Amino acid sequence: FDYTNRLFRQYTGKTIFVYLTEMRIHQAKHLLTNGYLKIGEVAEQVGIRDPYYFSKVFKRYVGVTPSQYISAEMQPASKVKTLQSTEE
Repeated sequence: FDYTNRLFRQYTGKTIFVYLTEMRIHQAKHLLTNGYLKIGEVAEQVGIRDPYYFSKVFKRYVGVTPSQYISAEMQPASKVKTLQSTEE
């Protein structure tokens, strides 16, 4: 596995785990904006069983918690940018 990970990193600049996490977060953002799933259900859908861990990872990659992300997506575009810039 180590050899595969090194090759993957050579070609993509990311480890397999970072790439997989980015794909999970991308899918989670899509699911969260649909509005009909709870955060724990979204976590489960993207392969993270613990919703608290999911929230921690989501915030690390996106800069806001899943709840804040949902709230920002529901508001007009100008307020979304304001929220994202204040969270950084």
